Amino acid sequence: MNETALPIRPEDLLRHQEFVGALARRLVRDPHAAQDLAQETWLTALRRPPRSAESLRGWLARVVRSPARGERRAGTRREDRERTVARSELDSSAEQARERLALQQSVVAAVLELREPYRSVVLLRWFEDLPAGEIARRRGVPAGTVRAQLSRALAILRERLDAEHGGDRSAWSVALLALAGRRSLEGVKWATLAAGATLVAGLTAIPLLRALRPDAERKPASPSLAVGPSPVEPPPASAAEPAVAAAYSSGRQAVETVSTIPKAPQGGSFANWTIGELMQAALEVQALLRERLLAPGDALRDRYAALLAEPNTGLARILRRERFDFESNLPLGLPGGGAFLSFTSRSHNYADQPQVVLDAGSYNVALHGGQRAFIADLDDSDGQGLPSSGPPARLSAAALHVWHALALEGPEDDAERSERVAHAASKHRVGSIVRAEPGHLYLVRSISSGEYDVLAAFRTLESDEYGHTILWRILRSQPEKDRGRGRERIGDGPPPAHVAAWLDAQSVEELLETQRRLRDEGERRMLGVPEVLRRALPAGGERGTAGVARILSRGVADPLIAKRGGGAFFSFVTAESSYDREPNLTLEAGRFRSGFHGAAIGFVLELGDVPLDRVAASMDPHRPLAEAWRFLWTVELADPPGLLASDDLRRADELGLRRGAPALANTTYLLRSISSGEHDVLAAFRTVDSDAYGYTIAWRLLRSVPLPGR
Repeated sequence: MNETALPIRPEDLLRHQEFVGALARRLVRDPHAAQDLAQETWLTALRRPPRSAESLRGWLARVVRSPARGERRAGTRREDRERTVARSELDSSAEQARERLALQQSVVAAVLELREPYRSVVLLRWFEDLPAGEIARRRGVPAGTVRAQLSRALAILRERLDAEHGGDRSAWSVALLALAGRRSLEGVKWATLAAGATLVAGLTAIPLLRALRPDAERKPASPSLAVGPSPVEPPPASAAEPAVAAAYSSGRQAVETVSTIPKAPQGGSFANWTIGELMQAALEVQALLRERLLAPGDALRDRYAALLAEPNTGLARILRRERFDFESNLPLGLPGGGAFLSFTSRSHNYADQPQVVLDAGSYNVALHGGQRAFIADLDDSDGQGLPSSGPPARLSAAALHVWHALALEGPEDDAERSERVAHAASKHRVGSIVRAEPGHLYLVRSISSGEYDVLAAFRTLESDEYGHTILWRILRSQPEKDRGRGRERIGDGPPPAHVAAWLDAQSVEELLETQRRLRDEGERRMLGVPEVLRRALPAGGERGTAGVARILSRGVADPLIAKRGGGAFFSFVTAESSYDREPNLTLEAGRFRSGFHGAAIGFVLELGDVPLDRVAASMDPHRPLAEAWRFLWTVELADPPGLLASDDLRRADELGLRRGAPALANTTYLLRSISSGEHDVLAAFRTVDSDAYGYTIAWRLLRSVPLPGR
């Protein structure tokens, strides 16, 4: 229900929030029950509001008192019954409570571990009590897709419960039937289930439990989740775009998850595989590559077992950047491709404060802005193991001087300490890059302001065509200030539970070739525009100034997309779906955004159902969007080129243009993207088709001005 349809405004109701809460606490003694009563009052007020704002407090008081009286009567009857049966329940109540709690926890864990979009639709349907049609409207997909996702989610949850009870459905279904008849789940606060979401306190999983019951499976089946063409309702089309509606026989896809993949494809073709099978195989290939390329051999672990038992010591693989970083499209699914290593976070992830990279046959420690880092080859190729704190006894006089320069301690202020180390390193001609040599001992000093100050030593043990194996130790480290380490990032996550035997039998080179073929097929399926849409939406402009493209939700297809950014970025200048090709637009967390890298500024304005060929027409000055529309067309760059004046940025924020705009079906957007050293772009695009992976957009480049670098 929108705001204009309500007889009174929600803010009028909320003015009486303290009154409702106080009255609820007076009527019921239990503070949790009082909170539930207040929440029920607000739900009633929003669903069935009074016809008038007059005497609103009296109306709210009646709403509060009505369930309170019923609750007191029910409480009295309940207490009578409980006194009658207390003795008979005493022996079994503790065990039953334990079983109920265990089942509740199983359902909670299963819901939280669902992949998207299943987790979101379950929470919206059974915890926010939204019908499938409303969920479909919010997500911009057909209602049939939502019903299919809900059906699949229930099947996954049932399979999870089956597996936890040894395949015996009756072992959990009997307890579930009893639980589904209870009023609430004791002690479970479902408001904490959805990360970042705010659910009404007191909502329970009872509707979901009822949907999970075995008898619910006998209801008519929802549409299948098979990936591929399926009938959909055509979206409303404007008079200027009559051909678009006819193009919607292309169908939509629903995200499919599978636990197993078929046997090795005959002839090496994956054309008959579903997207779910392609995705699962791609994840398994990445897991195998990480295991084969990043796990040091058992022989080395055994050889250095005594050293590895000591604190702050480790054995690691570091790969050649030229083979496995962005240029090779992240075959391992790790930012940095396994070529970066952090001693402090024990991670290969480029986002986890890396301190060294193996690049073009050299070790490089100058990796990011604000970091002062130096590395020295101590040329201790005849030595063994690692120093424990001070320099090894075998070092030459020159190497000893270098050691003391890099190990220099200083004041608590890391900026001043950084300057002193830099001066000492410069005096002894110590830089940030050295040749990577097998057997050599290296000393690293890395200071990142506000994050860490680490002195580490490592020795190159082995070298092969893919990278090096090193033995490392942190000799001294200042306490770190955690700035978000440990967050889940693109490419991270647990490995698949099962790996197909035919993939496990492949060599590294065979796995890389299999990955290439999987990605070729994945890109064709996920980034290719259906021909029926391409025919119905001609470019309508000069070559390179208009077209049709696919843009995927960020992170949803990374294992299957070779392009950097996983198909979630698009450039209206180059007409390419890669982060490396001057991107102006991205789709992330259900929003279209611009201005997401370095020296880029971007604005996105939702225009609603406006034909693309009408975007450039003058807008009625009385329309709410008129000022934002005019801003995007007319705002001028300051000097130097590529920047906006602070007043213009402040005005853009007041208009909400830098937050991006929600991604909606059949909606037109205006975009202004300013990237120093690249282009100042004004473009319009319209969502003309969607599926669970992203959107198909028709676009027009309205203006593009090259910008010099700063």
